[in-house]
Amino acid sequence: MNESKTDAPSARADGNTRGPGRGASVCLRPFAAARSVLLAALFSSGGLHAAEPSAQDLREEAARLNSRGIELYKKQQYGPAVEQLSAAYRLDPDPSIVCNLARAQYKLLPGSAAIPYLEKCLATDATLSEASRQTLEGYLKDARQRAASDEPEPAPAPLVVSPVPLPSPPQASRPLWRWALGGGLVTAGAGLLIGGGVAWSMHGQCATPDPPCERIYKTEPGGAAAVVLGSAALIGGVVLLALPAARPRPAAGK
Repeated sequence: MNESKTDAPSARADGNTRGPGRGASVCLRPFAAARSVLLAALFSSGGLHAAEPSAQDLREEAARLNSRGIELYKKQQYGPAVEQLSAAYRLDPDPSIVCNLARAQYKLLPGSAAIPYLEKCLATDATLSEASRQTLEGYLKDARQRAASDEPEPAPAPLVVSPVPLPSPPQASRPLWRWALGGGLVTAGAGLLIGGGVAWSMHGQCATPDPPCERIYKTEPGGAAAVVLGSAALIGGVVLLALPAARPRPAAGK
């Protein structure tokens, strides 16, 4: 919110007028300087003893700090302005000083820190112009909104991430031709092995049922050959079926 010229900080803290003229401050400066030199000389010579400051002295010091705070405020040095105006307010809680402090505090930290000063200014300073009052009320509204938005939000619920199952690697499978060939060799080998063993066992036995034996079985060579071939086929088929399947090759570019 832009601040209007009518809302400039007031220079006096006595409530009678809004600020002394420039000429008055210029005329008072030599007198104040001469008084300070005279008092310093008297104290150094032992002619005067330190005394508690009077109410008038406190008001004058508060007015000086108030004027210094206004100068810093106009230079947009809001931090030092708050320090000067806070010191003035501690010496003299005049409504005009409270309003000056409220303006500077709002410009420095436009949030909860400025709210009590703005509220007290609007409640106690009856000399505010309508434009200044509207401006300060706008400051107060904005400060309350900022203070509300600065409140910590509730912590969000913890994010529960379900573990993603890893894809299972492709299972290697034996080619169909190995199943067919291996199974066939095992079957043939088993048949040859059994047949060859039977034939081999019949070698030398009588081929005629009634004696005298006119013919003898000569099956040893054939039975032996069948046993050898059957054993080889059986072993080959078992080997083909037992060999591990080939792993799938990764796709190109991965």
